[in-house]
Amino acid sequence: MFNTIDQVKINGRNKAFGGYIYAVDLDVGVLDKPTSISVQFVNEGGTYQEPELSISKAYRISVGNIFVGNFYATSFEESKTSQGRILTVNFEDGSHILDRIYVGLYKRMGDHTTNVPGLIIVGREMHPCDQNQDGVFNQDDADEILWNEEDPCELKCPNSESESEPVLDKCIEREISEIFEVKYNFDDLLDALAGQVTNVAGSRNVNVFVNNDLEAGVHSIQLTLPEVKKNLNSSAFNRIKIKNRPQNTNPSFFKDYSGS
Repeated sequence: MFNTIDQVKINGRNKAFGGYIYAVDLDVGVLDKPTSISVQFVNEGGTYQEPELSISKAYRISVGNIFVGNFYATSFEESKTSQGRILTVNFEDGSHILDRIYVGLYKRMGDHTTNVPGLIIVGREMHPCDQNQDGVFNQDDADEILWNEEDPCELKCPNSESESEPVLDKCIEREISEIFEVKYNFDDLLDALAGQVTNVAGSRNVNVFVNNDLEAGVHSIQLTLPEVKKNLNSSAFNRIKIKNRPQNTNPSFFKDYSGS
């Protein structure tokens, strides 16, 4: 199938930067790269206006009736040919803006106080005792462990009794002494880009049942765990506006990717 391209326009016109559009090279990105357009301009005098290379300046480019979108100028050059002095401007779609943001993992590459332009901190510790997977081990998880008589931490010996090696005690000890795997889901990433707080925050008190041989029966004691801090991602430089946020995401799918 062939399409006849009648006109190429930038912001509704067939000229820009002091020259008329002379040639266009369009490379449509699919999954692993952005869509890019290289546009050549000519005029009689050979003098052009310098394109603004900024993520705040978008150009609306239409290629006939088959393609239209917002693009950002990323580079340009002037060259002298037999047709005269030509200005070539290279554009990319908005996905290249994401390259200026580096995704770092919580407690691995920063914490709740991190405020570095170009770095967002995402993720939560995957606590083995976090039964409801809300990103924190607290009393709700402790109650579920005791109710189901399960050992999510896999701490006990195969034939050990819960009285001799309490599961909750070991869960608490591991939280204080270890940094677990840090992962995040897609909603966590989108929240971080928007500067929204996703981490559960606040103090935590967990009741642990203790069997004391010197006293009759079993009693409980309340242990205070370290406070979970809010991850603010407060740097305004790191904000990316997401116009149409996906609604049908999988909150149970976690990854530990870090990078741009």
